[in-house]
Amino acid sequence: MKNRSTAFTARKHRIKAGHDCSFVLFLFLFCSGVRAQTNDCWKDIPLIDTMEYTLFGTEHVPDIRYSPGRLFDAGFATCWVSHIPNDNTYPYVFIAVPQSITNNIKLNIFSGYGKSESLFYKNSRPEKIQISLFTALVPDGYVSEHGLLCKALQSPYQRTIYLADTFGVQNILIQNINKEFMQHHREVLSRYKSHFDLTMSDTLVLVKIEILSVYQGTVYDDICISEIFFNNCYISPAGKTFDSDIVDVYVDEDENTLMINTDKQDSIAVYNDKGSILQIAGITDDNRWAVLISVPVEAMGRIETQYRIINLYGREEISGKIEYLYSDYTAGEPVYFEQNNEKNYLVIQKSPGKVRRIELRHFK
Repeated sequence: MKNRSTAFTARKHRIKAGHDCSFVLFLFLFCSGVRAQTNDCWKDIPLIDTMEYTLFGTEHVPDIRYSPGRLFDAGFATCWVSHIPNDNTYPYVFIAVPQSITNNIKLNIFSGYGKSESLFYKNSRPEKIQISLFTALVPDGYVSEHGLLCKALQSPYQRTIYLADTFGVQNILIQNINKEFMQHHREVLSRYKSHFDLTMSDTLVLVKIEILSVYQGTVYDDICISEIFFNNCYISPAGKTFDSDIVDVYVDEDENTLMINTDKQDSIAVYNDKGSILQIAGITDDNRWAVLISVPVEAMGRIETQYRIINLYGREEISGKIEYLYSDYTAGEPVYFEQNNEKNYLVIQKSPGKVRRIELRHFK
């Protein structure tokens, strides 16, 4: 390659480190804590804990410059190079599901190198992948400066997915989790003490993604994946963006255009609707996202007020994209922002007891 750059988790031992490139093999031994074994086939899986988004791990890092951490950096211009020429090892990666398991999980993947469409086709990208689910257990104290070591047991749940050869994010729905995984998950947790005389500090659900076949690149054989994220997160797509900070967000005098000023340029139009009167309902602290309320200029009878979600850096409305990713949201419904630990969340409140929070991550 050239020119490229939980479920059920208490996270008591979450450790942050300053880099994500090195794959650390932990020198822990479980033998002292093992009791009489059944036929369960437990696997030792080291997981890196240096990314904000999730834990991950793999036994195969062919090029440390393009490590699996690139999968979670919210940038399509970076990638995990999972396979290089003259290496017969087909790669896989373990990823901790960073949210509560429901009946379905939506796995979003940018398969290939996303820096440009030209580089996308020059490099190889996955064609067929296999998805497996694991229950992972973390004994108390099995952590290091950069991550943790867990014992994992594979569930019967396994799927083979064919990916389209397209430049963009694809959505994979992992269905029927409750039916095919949750019972096994609960059984594994109940059998833990029969295997190990160790205090369990954390439980995780891991997704294993294994590449089975590829679309060959026209120039390079490196197999690339640019980004992976789950359905509790929205990452803004590539497109128009700014190389400067947004310092002011406002509606123009005609009340139909959302404007911004950056530290390099003033009066940039971000969103326009001449048929509506616009009002700003919310802006994130970092001036990256906004919610507008729009009311038709010529409204007869009942006035239809619409809430519009705007990606300020991408200069686009994303209400329809959020609706596509989240079936329980209808574009135009009331939404608002929350900030927590310097992260932005879009909050959708369908009813007093039903709230969805979506992390908004900006494309770099």
